[in-house]
Amino acid sequence: MAGKVLKLPEIANELIHNLCEHHMALYARVRWYENRPKLVANEDARVRLLRSGRDFAAWLGLTPANKSSGGKEKLGRITTPLGTSLAMPCRAVNG
Repeated sequence: MAGKVLKLPEIANELIHNLCEHHMALYARVRWYENRPKLVANEDARVRLLRSGRDFAAWLGLTPANKSSGGKEKLGRITTPLGTSLAMPCRAVNG
């Protein structure tokens, strides 16, 4: 359908146009968030010392639950209070 102009009611054209604008704005925002850690790493020498995503999570204060038994180490989901406080603004906005 690329390149064809569809004969749609005006309301449908407005809806599609608005959805496309919204999608492009979200796409730009996602790109910004993808590039942000790289910019921070270039500015902050402490971040460059982190070797992995696990090190980064620990630096943020996020720690997994320890569910070890019988000498076998098992790490569970994030249980730190910080982990729940990060989600609080989203819950307040989304209801």
